[in-house]
Amino acid sequence: MALIVYGILALRRTGRASEAPRRGWLDRLASVHLWTAIGVGVVLNLRPKALLLAVAGGLAIGSSRLTTAETIAAAAIYAALSASVIGGIVVAHLVRTRPGEIDGIAGEGM
Repeated sequence: MALIVYGILALRRTGRASEAPRRGWLDRLASVHLWTAIGVGVVLNLRPKALLLAVAGGLAIGSSRLTTAETIAAAAIYAALSASVIGGIVVAHLVRTRPGEIDGIAGEGM
């Protein structure tokens, strides 16, 4: 209950306050170059669960007694399976979305 009251008070305060200029890291992100944007994306995607899964997969492949060709094949299969999780979601979204529609909202005049 206290969090709800706090949220309402915070919304009321932000409604009365004039919009302050954005400063700091948010302004620096507005003018980044390609490699900086890629670096920020990689850092923001470092999740403990994903790191643990990658380490477990690497240890399982590396500690097994496979030939070089088998190790490369196992690593390629692991990479394909891990990429297919996100790729499947993206493809499903692209198939489901009609042209001119963004996030389920029909874009009239687009």
